[in-house]
Amino acid sequence: TTSKQGVFQDIRGGEAEVSSTQADAPATTPGSASSTPPVSTTIAATTVSVTQASVCHHFECTMAPSTSQKYAGSPDAGAGGHASLVLCSNGTMLLKTALFYGASSKLIATALRVASGSARGRATDDVAVGPPIVNFCGTNAEKFRLGGTNYSQPCSHWDKRRASMNRDVPGVFVEGSSVNMSLARRLEDIAARPQRYYFEVYSLASWLHHEEGICRGSLVLAGGMQ
Repeated sequence: TTSKQGVFQDIRGGEAEVSSTQADAPATTPGSASSTPPVSTTIAATTVSVTQASVCHHFECTMAPSTSQKYAGSPDAGAGGHASLVLCSNGTMLLKTALFYGASSKLIATALRVASGSARGRATDDVAVGPPIVNFCGTNAEKFRLGGTNYSQPCSHWDKRRASMNRDVPGVFVEGSSVNMSLARRLEDIAARPQRYYFEVYSLASWLHHEEGICRGSLVLAGGMQ
């Protein structure tokens, strides 16, 4: 599925090219870098071309088990993980690496969500669940599509160590969650207030039990792409 905002979703043979015709770029914020002249930056096996009108931000996220997983017989009670993301004003949204661990039920959904609010303004485990903003890997069955939006590809299966490694996963913008905010404006907001946004992972068992994720964590702005 390709959104009309120009979401990056095309990986062939381990390499992908992303270009932008967007005329206006948001102002540079701390931790970001605008590219002049155009440069090509290699991340793992994926090449991302950044044009002069594009500003990219690099985020990190450490996920902790959700308290909702603490029920008798839960196969995902020890779930956790770490993710690295690149979000660009030209619509490029890439989950560079995502390692999930400590679970065994089939992974059906991953998404970047915005917290509904908390006393400290952070996406902690005890805040009410906010809407999905960007979907990444998952299962495109109707009932598992967060925000009614497809995932770009399936998540990797758990290995013998109960780990799932995912690399270079394109993001899909959930348009219905940002009715009054363009993709570029949403990415500006994420860069300005990353603590309000969190990455969440869902398994089949967690969905069937309470329709909540197995682990989540707030974003931290890690710097811009050079």
